[in-house]
Amino acid sequence: MYKDPSTPTLELIKDVIKRYGLECVEWEPFVFKQTIEADTKTSISKINLLKICAGCSIINLDTYFNDWKTFQFLTQVLNNDIPSAVITPNFTVGELMVGVETAVRLRKSLKKLNPAPEFSEEIAKYIAAQALEDGIWYLPKPLDFANKYSSMKKVICKECGYEEFFDNQKVCSNCTEANTTSSLKDFKPKKHRVKKGFGKKIKIVEKNPTSKVSKKLTKLLINPKNEEIKVEPEDMCAVKLYSAISYMYEQIGVKYDH
Repeated sequence: MYKDPSTPTLELIKDVIKRYGLECVEWEPFVFKQTIEADTKTSISKINLLKICAGCSIINLDTYFNDWKTFQFLTQVLNNDIPSAVITPNFTVGELMVGVETAVRLRKSLKKLNPAPEFSEEIAKYIAAQALEDGIWYLPKPLDFANKYSSMKKVICKECGYEEFFDNQKVCSNCTEANTTSSLKDFKPKKHRVKKGFGKKIKIVEKNPTSKVSKKLTKLLINPKNEEIKVEPEDMCAVKLYSAISYMYEQIGVKYDH
């Protein structure tokens, strides 16, 4: 398994922890290389050594979950690519799914020792931008945390007509005077305005509607062979997502029953 470059990161990490205990996630790369090759009497491929190091980094640190540069670098490794110092990668949605799902599963394998934090707004926006570049605007699990950015949700106030990006707010920022502050720390609705009922008449709309894509994707996942595909943007988006999900499960080494 260590010589085979297609071995998933999850399998590699599971095996090294089984062999050497959880303390091995603190090892340096050369220690992994020497120890594994001595114990298995075989060589370890360069990409597999990188995947082990990437997995250990995700287990030990939260930077994969909140820093886009770390996310970009390690996602390449998790997809069997050796990172380049000069080439900036453009990820497919399938590759992004591999990275996120691998990271979440690695942290879940530790149970309560080091639970996975939520992915930051920075990572969510990065994923949404990559997805839109790939022609995809609806993001199911494990990328659903970036969905509000790819679908470009916004809030429209029915009272004053004010429009703003949707960020789980329940009232209009303009009517409640949330935006009449000099500090971002104090950017929140004024309580006396909310109590008087200002700003409650809002509606949430999507620049890129997701419901049709979601329904089509569900049908494809249930019965891909018998589902009719139309030459429509929503269907094309769903097909791309179906391929991305299939790729993810293949790459992480987990069987998915369609």
